[in-house]
Amino acid sequence: MQPPLLPLSLWWTVCAIVTVAFLAVMVPMMPERQEKLRMGLCPLAMGAMAGLSVLHKGMPLAQILPMYASLIAGAALGCVGRGREYRERAHRRVLYGDPPEERWSQGHQTQFTVSMTATLCVGLYFAGASFGS
Repeated sequence: MQPPLLPLSLWWTVCAIVTVAFLAVMVPMMPERQEKLRMGLCPLAMGAMAGLSVLHKGMPLAQILPMYASLIAGAALGCVGRGREYRERAHRRVLYGDPPEERWSQGHQTQFTVSMTATLCVGLYFAGASFGS
């Protein structure tokens, strides 16, 4: 089954919407100002890497944009509803100092893994449409 070949203007719109959604989910969830700044710069760094892939490797935008959108969407969906965990971790860090590498809860790990896998599959599906053209 061949995926539909969507116009680049639609992919730019999807990427913009997904980036805004990522920022709306991830930045407020970060407990400290420095973490908020880092999270806010993530889409910019990913966009720079996508741009370098286009320029250096000659990859078409029709392949890069679906992958960018799927990665950003997967990361945001993987962390939706986990703000309380982040705040509690920050509170423990203030009270007891830096713990020796705190891990995500099992539920968070599962949520993140499933969302990233699903969105990457969708991104690969749509990126594959440009191979046939």
